[in-house]
Amino acid sequence: MNRQSQWLFEAPFPITDDREYYSEPQFGQPIPLKVAPTHPDVLRAKKGLYKIFKGKALIYNGQSGNLSQRLKSHRECLTSHKINIQDYNVRIAPLPRSTEQSRKTREQRQRDRHPIALKHQRKKV
Repeated sequence: MNRQSQWLFEAPFPITDDREYYSEPQFGQPIPLKVAPTHPDVLRAKKGLYKIFKGKALIYNGQSGNLSQRLKSHRECLTSHKINIQDYNVRIAPLPRSTEQSRKTREQRQRDRHPIALKHQRKKV
């Protein structure tokens, strides 16, 4: 087998195990914010990205090394302001092997993809 045909079967460069860093995050089905901190998918994921929706409108995007705790704090914040959380849903993208820096980078990419909905979250330059 010559070198050119070998590339059809092997990558010509080393492939790392951290493929989730380079791939597009896969967000799951909507989970009501009311039950999100104790939802099995959230407990299983632990680390990752999340999007919060009010109805069908995207209102917040974030990342966390402890999704359950972070979603619990969002829920408590809304209820402390006497906001009805019935219309709020969250979608998560598990990233179990991610680092804080890789999650922050991916979170910023999501903000860049939704510039109008998430303009209140954009960094001021």
